[in-house]
Amino acid sequence: MSTKSNRAKYRMENIENDVKHVPYSVQQQFFTYLKAGDLEALEALPKSNAGYSIGKMAYSEMKQEEYKAVLGIVTICQASIEAGVDPQDSYDIADLYLQKVSVVKRIEQYQAYLDEATHEIVEEIRKVKSKNAQSVHVEKCKRYIGANLNRRMTQLSIAKDLELSPNYLSAIFSRYEHMTITEYILRERIKAAQNLLKYSDEPIGIISNYFCFCSQSHFSAVFRRYTGMTPSEFRLKSMRDTEF
Repeated sequence: MSTKSNRAKYRMENIENDVKHVPYSVQQQFFTYLKAGDLEALEALPKSNAGYSIGKMAYSEMKQEEYKAVLGIVTICQASIEAGVDPQDSYDIADLYLQKVSVVKRIEQYQAYLDEATHEIVEEIRKVKSKNAQSVHVEKCKRYIGANLNRRMTQLSIAKDLELSPNYLSAIFSRYEHMTITEYILRERIKAAQNLLKYSDEPIGIISNYFCFCSQSHFSAVFRRYTGMTPSEFRLKSMRDTEF
């Protein structure tokens, strides 16, 4: 019998037995919940779509459950890559759970392994989402500092304006930038001061005050720490470089 004939027969049998495949919209909903790391919504989805079937993939119940587990594990691991999980992590999870599925002795173990794989993948997705959220906060902090270099600011005031916990902001900033917020502010102020020293005739004392240093001597000490020369030496060197 040709594949076309088999398809027609299979479809008629499904109609007669009132077997309905899971709609594409429900599958998309599943992927949306998975990529969002929403385990609760994932677990509720089968209950709200109890009248649908994944289809008959094997003649024996044992083999049917095996195929369901394999298909599910491969699908969620592939979707997790789209959600930002490191591909190698996803492949490793899939491989290890498929190995478990390959030696199942009791039929209920198939669903148990699929559930375990889903929980592990969701946890990986949540880690990625948390990391992305942290990097967004760090970038907002850097933009805030860049826009306020001429204003007095502290870690506490920045966190308050960004509506974040000071300790949380400090921890994630140090993790991503490998320096404290205070160090970053000083570095950015010195970089901005270099431009003013090079391209303007503003007195060093005015530049020092503009960037909120407590004194000109403090400004000079910090400037030397970052550039290896005093503001006066830097300005003189810049003028000489321009002459050539």
